[in-house]
Amino acid sequence: MSTPASTDAATLREELLGALMKGDAALAELIALDAVTEDGMSVTTLYVDVLAPVLEEIGHRWEGGALSVADEHLATGIAHSVMRLVGRAATRRPRRSRERVLLAAIGNESHVVGLRMIADLAEGAGFDVQFLGAAVPVESLGDIVAKHQPDIVGLSVTMAASAEQLALALEEIACSGHQVRGVLVGGAGMPEGFDGGPSVRAAADAREAMNALEQLAA
Repeated sequence: MSTPASTDAATLREELLGALMKGDAALAELIALDAVTEDGMSVTTLYVDVLAPVLEEIGHRWEGGALSVADEHLATGIAHSVMRLVGRAATRRPRRSRERVLLAAIGNESHVVGLRMIADLAEGAGFDVQFLGAAVPVESLGDIVAKHQPDIVGLSVTMAASAEQLALALEEIACSGHQVRGVLVGGAGMPEGFDGGPSVRAAADAREAMNALEQLAA
């Protein structure tokens, strides 16, 4: 019998942090893959309770001077490699069989690990995901939404400067000529107490984001 998820997550965080600190991609991939395929940990738990806190700790160590920019970039790159390896294990339904979800990091956002987590989990739940990635100009959102006609738009804002453009992004979506079911927003740069209206949902992590997506799609 496997140990409780919280114990597993705590142990895995230590192991994965050690692998990332050493820059050992093979070890990090093995740790993550074994957790999902051998120990039965869900990809959601791996992403939200293991990988995200580890990357947050890496960020703190970089900010504190314990890691160089190169170390931080290497750790992030390995995290993306881990996610590519285990992301498909999240699949529960035929891919692209459900509502279309368009995901974008707006403004000058270059941090997209959290957005990629949501993309993987949403694809695994059968959503038709269109991942625009980093640094999507806010003024282009209206045209993008009009062209691809998503049911739901997800926006990532990890920096305060991007958060300042959030209202404009929502306006661009509203004026696109295509009515979406709702907008999902999240990221460390989210303004405190943000309220974008009844069709806008805020999520603190990928688990909350998936719950919000299911609610908007219902």
